[in-house]
Amino acid sequence: MDLSKVKQAALLSALESVTDAATEIIRNARNDVQSSSEDFVSQKIGKLFRIVGLYKKAFEKVEAKSKDEFERKASRHFRDGKMREAFDELLDVEREWDDFLMGVDKGLASTGGPALREGDVGPISDSLVNACTELPTTFEDFLMDQQFLVLVLLRHFA
Repeated sequence: MDLSKVKQAALLSALESVTDAATEIIRNARNDVQSSSEDFVSQKIGKLFRIVGLYKKAFEKVEAKSKDEFERKASRHFRDGKMREAFDELLDVEREWDDFLMGVDKGLASTGGPALREGDVGPISDSLVNACTELPTTFEDFLMDQQFLVLVLLRHFA
């Protein structure tokens, strides 16, 4: 098998792996939200961020540094029906992910507390899950021993 076919097989495997695992994560999360959206957000939301690790592994497997590069590599093999179908399935799962999160956001918007404004003290002792280590943490943990800290919050459920 030539190198191009090996890379194509690795890419197909990466696409299928992310899609299958993300589908399972979303299915489990939907079940958790149906039981109790408040419990899901306060105790189980960290499970969603396993998808970050899935993408990381997939990127490493195909030597991609970004999602754009990952998608470009996949698009080079769209003449192969399996590759095109696997990519389309991943896009479908990503849309399902976005729809799920928007639904959770909407459900919580009516039950959430007052919004924070500039200068308000935030919930620094609330429990979080570190997406890289999957260990519980708090904002307070990040703030300790830090003179400056830049955080990028990708989703917000407050």
